[in-house]
Amino acid sequence: MKGIHPLIGAVLVIVVSVSAVITVLYLGSPAISRTQETLLLQEGKNILISIDGYIKDVSNRGEESTRSLSLSVTGGNYFIDTETETVVFLMESKAQIIGAGVSKLEDNINITGEIGKIYLNLSYVNIDITDGGSFGKGTHTLIIKNNGYNSTTQKQIISVKVVR
Repeated sequence: MKGIHPLIGAVLVIVVSVSAVITVLYLGSPAISRTQETLLLQEGKNILISIDGYIKDVSNRGEESTRSLSLSVTGGNYFIDTETETVVFLMESKAQIIGAGVSKLEDNINITGEIGKIYLNLSYVNIDITDGGSFGKGTHTLIIKNNGYNSTTQKQIISVKVVR
């Protein structure tokens, strides 16, 4: 009998194959994480751009105009902050696709990296946002309504209400 016994040969082939698959998955995991985070970041940016467009549209249409925006969110958390007149998207980042301490402005959205987190911030100067709320993964509806103009603060009053 020459060579390796067929059973031992089959076991060696299986061990080598499993080892190769594990190595590929281990080495490819950071690239997969980066891709998933990049897609989530782009989704967050697109949702903020949609919200901004609806807010500006309602603001331009006049008092009592209302629009409804349906959103499908796959991850992260959104906050409509009435104190700072901002809409914020927050996501966890293990791959740190935006470095800690990095801040940049794209499409009027301030993108900031912190250790393990990324913030996208859309802020308003001439608009007073009321109602507010927060939402995360799932399907959500925002009701955006123009509640008039405050001549004292010289701001348009826009209600952004999260409907579950």
